[in-house]
Amino acid sequence: MSYESEHILIKRRRRERRWRNRPRPLLRLAQLLAVVVIAIALFAALSVGSAVGAAAGVYSFFARDLPDASAIETEQVEFETVRIYDRTGQHLLYESFDPRRFRGDRTYLPLDQMNPWV
Repeated sequence: MSYESEHILIKRRRRERRWRNRPRPLLRLAQLLAVVVIAIALFAALSVGSAVGAAAGVYSFFARDLPDASAIETEQVEFETVRIYDRTGQHLLYESFDPRRFRGDRTYLPLDQMNPWV
């Protein structure tokens, strides 16, 4: 190989190396944008995770004092109308009804005391 061909080959390699190592602003911008998007996604995920954890902690703090759900159902099924009379037992002072809709007065009667038209 002659000196000139070697010199041309060296120049060509230098040119290719410069071409490969040239500054690429769009690539740098894309890399920076990817880093920013990943950072924002991590921050959002940590924020949501922290909020969910805090909500679960608050719920468990207050839920431990609540009664069992089956006990509430039992109390609602067993609800009866309460009548408060004066000390003579002749005058009705107050009557409490079931507060739920369409439940109203719950006075249990035997069948022989019920109106036949009901």
